[in-house]
Amino acid sequence: MVRSRTARTFVALAVAALVAPASALAAQGPGGGGGGGGGGGGGSGELYADLVFLHRAENGTPILADFTYTDAELGETTEYCVQPVSYAEIPGIAPVTNPVDGRQVWLVPLMGELMTEDGYVPPTDVEVGACDPQADYLTYVSEVELERLNFVRTSEAVIASKLAAVNERLLAATNITLDGAGRITTDGVPIDASPENAAIYQTIMKTGTLPGLEIHDEVTAGPPAFIDPLDAWMLAGASMGAASGKEVPLSIDAVLYYNRIIPFPPAGWVAPDGWTVEFNQSADPDATDGVDVPAELFVDYSDFTYTRSEYFVGSVTWLHVPSLTWRVDRILDVVPFTNLTALADDAVDDAELTGVLGFAQWVDDVRSVIAYYHANEVIEGFYFDAIGQDTTEDQKLALLAPSAVTQVGGVDRIETAILLSQERFADDAAGAVVLTRSDDFPDALVSVPLSKKVDAPILLTRLLLDPRVATEIDRVLPDDGTVYIVGGVNGVSASVEAALVAKGYTVKRIAGPTRYETAVMVAEEIGTPLTVLATTGLNFPDALAAGPAAAWSNGVVVLTQDGVMPAATAAYLASQPEALKYAVGGPAAAAAPAFTPVVGTTRYHTAQLVAEEFFEFPMGVGVAKGWDFPDGLSGGADAAAQNWPMLLTYTDVLATPTRDYIESHPTVVRVDVYGGVAAVSHDVIVALWDALTR
Repeated sequence: MVRSRTARTFVALAVAALVAPASALAAQGPGGGGGGGGGGGGGSGELYADLVFLHRAENGTPILADFTYTDAELGETTEYCVQPVSYAEIPGIAPVTNPVDGRQVWLVPLMGELMTEDGYVPPTDVEVGACDPQADYLTYVSEVELERLNFVRTSEAVIASKLAAVNERLLAATNITLDGAGRITTDGVPIDASPENAAIYQTIMKTGTLPGLEIHDEVTAGPPAFIDPLDAWMLAGASMGAASGKEVPLSIDAVLYYNRIIPFPPAGWVAPDGWTVEFNQSADPDATDGVDVPAELFVDYSDFTYTRSEYFVGSVTWLHVPSLTWRVDRILDVVPFTNLTALADDAVDDAELTGVLGFAQWVDDVRSVIAYYHANEVIEGFYFDAIGQDTTEDQKLALLAPSAVTQVGGVDRIETAILLSQERFADDAAGAVVLTRSDDFPDALVSVPLSKKVDAPILLTRLLLDPRVATEIDRVLPDDGTVYIVGGVNGVSASVEAALVAKGYTVKRIAGPTRYETAVMVAEEIGTPLTVLATTGLNFPDALAAGPAAAWSNGVVVLTQDGVMPAATAAYLASQPEALKYAVGGPAAAAAPAFTPVVGTTRYHTAQLVAEEFFEFPMGVGVAKGWDFPDGLSGGADAAAQNWPMLLTYTDVLATPTRDYIESHPTVVRVDVYGGVAAVSHDVIVALWDALTR
């Protein structure tokens, strides 16, 4: 008699269900994650926790063990089992090679080995199955840790809602790119949440693309989708790595179980035109015995290839905290990657990995990079090259002269802003332009966090569009770029807007009836803040210091009417109960006594205190004249882009609080001075060099 028996004890159920046909697992109903061998086909049920490391063929399918033995009731019986493995040595067991990764493993002895022996006497106190691990070896059966990938055990409606959120971001984005880990970014902000990335993975695997890509010329919508330099397969892997927890390395088994749980392929699924996905089944260990292998399907990754050094080609600028010194190193030498192959660690970077091994290594490398990001991105000045890009030489040049003071100043405030834009952005490289009035400050004060969010320079103009500004907008923006005009038509005329629209730009004017409403509208354009910095709207110095701090802390700047809280500002603050709130400067602190005060004895001291509050390890600082706003405003956008604080100075004498901050922060190795010698004199430049020498 030939059969495939359902195991009868808890342990037997945990393992034998790994080879149950997908239809049987699907019939168990919702509520779990399915305990299958790592393919698709609708796995669900109460066996989710029992996902163990298996002996796998090179294509990832479980290598099945078969046992033929005599059952007291049923006679001769043949049973197929998956084979748990241990990556730790099992005493008395000879190791074998796991073909899927080439690593040495020990096969956990199963009950079937005993049942095939003459003289085997089954236990009388508990029923066992052939697929159960032998009792003496139960501790060597290891479960795969999926951590946050457990989030995929959810309804299709929830996944659809997360995909809708992703699609909304993609459609609203000016630019779609990839960050250093390969995560999809919209206007420079990566999609980092686990549920959203789980939705991305499922959607790419099932359709080969994402719905929100089709309106963007800089990507290939597909299917298959392509966001330079990643194709759809790699985009799917990056999203799986981003969806996972960051502390526990992923494994080949985890990748395969993940496919089974979501499930992929779903019942009745047919790949859309342009997207080809094929599947494998476990090999039959004995085609003559009449026992069928499980019908479960496993994604065929055989055409997938991955070489780590071809994608992580750049470098990272990072702070060695014990010495408070900045360093530039290759990504490959700094990120603590976990290698899933038997290859020696020093050989993996340049090895071409193929199939499911290559895919799983890519997924876990993304996880490793994101974990490194999370550990270091809180440090001001930390920089990591985008996937496929290499700015090593530029990063090294920036650190060659650690006592470096750079002064950028034009013939007037308008040209200074243009020079800063030219220094920062290549042609057609800005995410947007923020345009505001050059000779009046209120509307412009709150623009710095917006410029950071949309990766834009702040350019200044008079009531009518300055020809030099028009030329710079044409240079820095792509043909269909976006210009944000901050302020009403009395600040920047309607003719400016009309001229920019006529050139093909998208123009978004942000203007309220007063400066306070305008500040709130800018804050709402930026999105939900983590921090809110309130400053007076009747003077500029406190807001100059607040802008880069708000940008760094994912925040916004709102305005008070000196010591009075305007109704529009109060209503906005009430709508942000979770945000941390700061009052920068004495007038704002009087208007918002419940906020954390950041108040100095002078504007220079207040700027120092803002820097102390928000910037612990900056690589550099920006410095501008404290008695006028334009250079500090356009310079504030530049400082914010570099995650630097803004400090203020007198024209002819370096302000003592500014000197004190630089001298007390050894991580500061650069100073950018905004404005020409008429604004910041040569004597101040010399004093800044002296401060850097400490």
